[in-house]
Amino acid sequence: MNLLLEPWIPVTRADGTVEWIAPWQLTDELSGNPITALAYSRADLTGSIVQFLIGLLQTTAPNCEDQVDWDDLYQTPPDSSALRGWLEPWTSAFELNGTGGPRFMQDTAPEVQEAALQNISSLLIDAPGGNTLRHNIDHFVKRGGVNRLSPPLAAAALYTLQTNAPSGGQGHRTSLRGGGPLTTLVVRDPRQAGNTRSPSPLWHNLWLNVLDWERFTRHYPCPRPTAPSADVFPWLAATRTSNPKAGGVNTTPVDVHPVQAYWAMPRRLLLDFDNTEPGECDLSDVEDAQCLTRYRAVNFGVNDMKARGNIHYRRVPHRREDEPPSSLKPKQFRDYAGLLYGERQPGIHCFRTCNSRPG
Repeated sequence: MNLLLEPWIPVTRADGTVEWIAPWQLTDELSGNPITALAYSRADLTGSIVQFLIGLLQTTAPNCEDQVDWDDLYQTPPDSSALRGWLEPWTSAFELNGTGGPRFMQDTAPEVQEAALQNISSLLIDAPGGNTLRHNIDHFVKRGGVNRLSPPLAAAALYTLQTNAPSGGQGHRTSLRGGGPLTTLVVRDPRQAGNTRSPSPLWHNLWLNVLDWERFTRHYPCPRPTAPSADVFPWLAATRTSNPKAGGVNTTPVDVHPVQAYWAMPRRLLLDFDNTEPGECDLSDVEDAQCLTRYRAVNFGVNDMKARGNIHYRRVPHRREDEPPSSLKPKQFRDYAGLLYGERQPGIHCFRTCNSRPG
């Protein structure tokens, strides 16, 4: 299953219909019945796959060198044929399952292939941990309920975990975002269209979060990636394990391309496609002949040196009074109030909507 060419993302169109698309179909029917939102049943999947699509555009857009190009593509998005042309050179990095080649956001090393099988529900970032289950104290987030995931939903859960990985015990690394913090995105003000009841096409809300390459390099001096490589997609090479007993290393900005922020892989995981079963996916209610029920994992994946301030994910707010700045994880009512009502709290910077291109 290739995540650039095959339909795996559920979306809602302006007329309310739901369908499954491949990323190259984002701009289908843009002038008549555009895609306006993702249609996942869980907010964490929605937020993560929005970031997947932003990262995909930031990484692959070949015609976005400066502000003029950015404006042109905002006003006149590429049609699906052109968008497919953007993505096709990158398909080798987006195989979810395959024989002998790299797998999207997975580690196929022998030690991972030989690791114990775990229930597929543990891919979900709110799943109770092993210690919680052993002591039978899963009072608030219960075990069970998710025992089968179709490949499309398994892909979404996999990306969500790698993108937002919380602390998971010794050697189970947190995400580049710092273990499940807030993520801020720019969205279009619907009043621009003169009709507050008309939702913006998803393309516009994605593109608002993509920087033209001239602006990108002001923050991160680097060449634009032109083909799949391990410094962008870490699963294309052997994992930079952080196991100190096996010569592990930490990862700093000099070791990776800046856009790897969208593709970081802190967990060493491998979906079990050898023992699938037919049935209904527990997160989409869609029948699939190859639902996944298990996956394998080992610890000591990539350890990005975010804790020392060396790597920051651009979309995560940080507390400036901390040294080094730490990612914001809302735990108090005052944090949520600032987000809901747009008030600026000390050290917290929130975004709502914009009427123009982000600065």
